[in-house]
Amino acid sequence: MGLKVTSRIPAGNVCAVEVLEKGEEPELRFSPNPHHCRQGLWFHFRIEASEARPDTRVKLVLKHFDTLYGAGETGAIIPVYHREGQGWLRMKHGREEKGPDGQRHASWYIRYPEPSVDVALCYPYGPGEVRNLVSKSKGYWASDEIGVSGGGRGIVRLSNMYQAMGEGQRGLYLVARHHPGETPGSWLLDGFLRHLSMTGKKSLMTWAVPLCDADGVQRGRFRAHHAFAVSPERSALGDDVRRWRERCQPLLAISFEAAGAGDTQGLYCTAEGEAAAKWSNIFKDALRTGFAAPEFCRSAEPEPGVGAGVFHELGITAVTLHAPYALVGTSELVQKDYRQIGKRLAEAVLRRNGK
Repeated sequence: MGLKVTSRIPAGNVCAVEVLEKGEEPELRFSPNPHHCRQGLWFHFRIEASEARPDTRVKLVLKHFDTLYGAGETGAIIPVYHREGQGWLRMKHGREEKGPDGQRHASWYIRYPEPSVDVALCYPYGPGEVRNLVSKSKGYWASDEIGVSGGGRGIVRLSNMYQAMGEGQRGLYLVARHHPGETPGSWLLDGFLRHLSMTGKKSLMTWAVPLCDADGVQRGRFRAHHAFAVSPERSALGDDVRRWRERCQPLLAISFEAAGAGDTQGLYCTAEGEAAAKWSNIFKDALRTGFAAPEFCRSAEPEPGVGAGVFHELGITAVTLHAPYALVGTSELVQKDYRQIGKRLAEAVLRRNGK
């Protein structure tokens, strides 16, 4: 067999793999592993080839499309791929296929691996990207562990200052990856934090946890596991938010997440309460050109124990931003776009704070 598939890579996820090598174009069929959650979506795997076939394509088929979280039009998903020595790139738009029983699948073509290629739902983001963010900040961001995960991994929090208790400067608390497969949220947070470091100003005491579910990120899970609300991760985050609250006047907390698989309307914001709704409108104005969904401000009770729910339980104004995995309308989102969105959000917060 000329092709081999493995998910034994950071954030690796794939299951139900079939490699069909009859004919001139091999076909690789796969599904994302839901890891005991109700639905799956995140996938990330490596295809290795035992021989070079430079003039050959490989057809990728994502099976069981209607079982995916937020499934809509198959064209809303445009995976990314990475070859050694290259950055991550979007694939060309795929097409919908239907089995004789009516099941929908989505398919795309890539060049034959030489010798390997990584494929993912969206641009991966993990500990390496966090370290890069810190190193590029020229000392603006300090990195500390606030606890360990259930799997023994450090839970990293970035901060631009600590302050003594009761000093009262306004503060931000930012989180991403309560649901570990929602990588668009990490890229938004990355852009937000990069902009703050580029300003060089510390008008807001900002603490951020880029990878809340450290185990889920490493193991390639899509959603938070069912016990996250009572996990060591949740306990460490809650304790850290309390420390932050004691050292500042909380201005806002933001949870950066992703939309469903079929969402192409643009970014939207969910919030509960009058103060949070005002922030939703501020962010809508910031993203109105090019990125905001027509129905941007949506009311939603925070999910208990995760995301904005952590802050809601402590009486802290919080909003959740949801970003598509691939498209706003017909425009593809690349890493630069996600970071640009994060930058716009940061600019809006700084303007609102009068700095």
